[in-house]
Formats: sequence, C-alpha cells, structure tokens
Amino acid sequence: MKLKILVLNGPNLNLLGERDPEVYGALSLSEINRRLKVSADELDVSLKFFQSNSEGELIDLLHQHRKTVQGVVFNPGAYTHYSYAIRDAISAIQIPVVEVHLSDIKKREPFRRKSVLAPVCLDQISGLGWVSYLEGLKRLAAELRGKAGRRQGRKSKLLKALIAGVMGLFLGRESYAFNMDVIAGYGMPGAGVTGSGYIGGIGSQNLAYGIQFNAEASSRLSIQFGTLYSPRGFSVTNSGVTSIYSTQALMFPIMIRHKWFDLISIGVGGYFSHSFIQGSWDVIPSGVTTMNLDDSGVILSGDLRFKILPLVNLVLDARYLYGFQNLNASSAFTAYVRDLQVLVGLRFGK
Repeated sequence: MKLKILVLNGPNLNLLGERDPEVYGALSLSEINRRLKVSADELDVSLKFFQSNSEGELIDLLHQHRKTVQGVVFNPGAYTHYSYAIRDAISAIQIPVVEVHLSDIKKREPFRRKSVLAPVCLDQISGLGWVSYLEGLKRLAAELRGKAGRRQGRKSKLLKALIAGVMGLFLGRESYAFNMDVIAGYGMPGAGVTGSGYIGGIGSQNLAYGIQFNAEASSRLSIQFGTLYSPRGFSVTNSGVTSIYSTQALMFPIMIRHKWFDLISIGVGGYFSHSFIQGSWDVIPSGVTTMNLDDSGVILSGDLRFKILPLVNLVLDARYLYGFQNLNASSAFTAYVRDLQVLVGLRFGK
C-alpha cells in the first residue's frame, strides 16, 4: 500500500529560482516538486504539495492532514527559527515530520543556525539543495515502513503467542505414556423403538465391565479405546403385547480425551456394540424372525482421576451413549438406543 506524504513549504519558497540562487539554487519550487514526484513513484509513495507564506495557514494545513497522510516533509523557511506555534502544531499532530532546508543552516547567519522545530521533528536534513527534500522523503518512508514492520512484527508475535497459548491449553506439553484401566460399573439403557405398530420401553439395567487403554499423545490429549462387556436389554409393545429381549454384548468404545488440571478429563468419540451370542425373547413379537443387535453411536464422557499409589489411580467415569440399532431383519423396526453408564475402576500406569 502506498504511503501518503505531505510536502509542505513555508514563506518565500514560492520564489525559488529567483531568490538568492547562489544560496537556494536555480530550481523553481514546481521543478523540485516534479522531481520529487518521479522519485515518489520509485519509492511507492503518494505526495501532496502545499506552499504558504502564512504561519496560520501552515498550521491549518498540518491540522487538516494529520489523519489523511502518514508523514510530512516540511521546509518551514524562516519560521524554522522562531515559530513556537508551528512547533506546537507539529507536536500536536502526532505523525512524523522531517525538517528540510536547501542551504546548510548551520553555516548561515547566526540567527538562522538554531531551529526551534528540530526537537519535535523526526530528523533535520539541510545543505543538499533540492536533494534535501529527496533525502527527507526517503528518511520518512523508511521510518514509516519500519514502524509498520515493527507493528506487524508485534502483531505476528502476539498471534504466535496466542496460538501457542491455545495449543498449550488444548495440547499441553510433549508427553507420551500408555496406561490401562480395569473398570466396571452400572448401565441404565433405554431404547426408543419406532416401526409399524411398535412402541418402545426402557430396557433393563445392567452391569458393564472390561478393560480399556489410554495412549497419551501429549500431557493433555489422549486416545482411549478398549472392550466392555455390556448386556443389552429393552422392551417393545405391539398390539398390546409387551415383549422383553435381552442379549450379551461386547462394546468397543474409542474416544479422544482432553485432560484438565491432571484431575478431570472430557472425552468424545464413538462406539460399536456386537452381540456375541443369540439373545432371547420372553414373548416373541409377531412377525419377528431374526434379530440383529449390532449397534453403533456416539459417546460423551467425563471422568475424575485420583492418585492412590505412584502408578495407580482411582477413576470415576460417567458416559452418555446415543446410537442406532436395527432390531429385525425381516420386518424391520429401529431402536434409538440411549445409555447412561457410571463406571469405577483402577488405572495402572503414569
């Protein structure tokens, strides 16, 4: 993006080329401006030019452009040596100003050797003829681009720090461990059954137990997988007749877990349940010939871990499961399975 810079000239500079050419050179102000435009294109800078013989108008121009340009190249003329009003204006606009002079003011008359504006300007360049303007423009462009780069660098560092903080919050430090849980608990399943003529009921409560493994990818993230024995049971009603079905099943859950404060972890994942033996009905529903009780779904879990020995932890785990199950292959009806499991176990390992 192009920088916008104001080139401002003070009193009597409109007479350049006519006034004391042995001191100020033979170039007119319009010729200096033309040369600056050529150099501005090379510097990728956009310039605005103004000249005034009035102190008040110069102050007004500084005020008016304080929010439309990024900096000012300023030859204040004789106001350099005594205008505290212009000094205050430069200080007030809070954008960088480079003071330039065609002649070397330090080798001029004693009253010209002091600049009351220099202390509030970014730099002072003098004695190079029209090139003073060019060097002032280069100095200003370098400062502005450097400041933008530093600001971008600070933003980049802040963004990196923010990303690192978020990554640290969710990933933690590098840490690899593998441990095993021996766990058991109580399941409170339910099956909402839909199908032609069928309505569903809450299934029987049952025990669940098994082994699961935890592979830590970092100090906060781990992958948990395992096998639980989890009997499945529910009831359906058709034409006023209630039938209760029960079977033995193995459940295979897998979750990604996120640990907080080395005490609490939250997991999300899925499961697959397979009935490894044929189940039984107390009353076979009309039209049911075959059963398929393999179901799958999602898991939400939260657990608490309490260290009781250096490599042994007590684990309390509560899980909510929601899945889908095709109950009958010949006259299909579907169960929407919901399980709440509360498990307690021992974790062996780090």
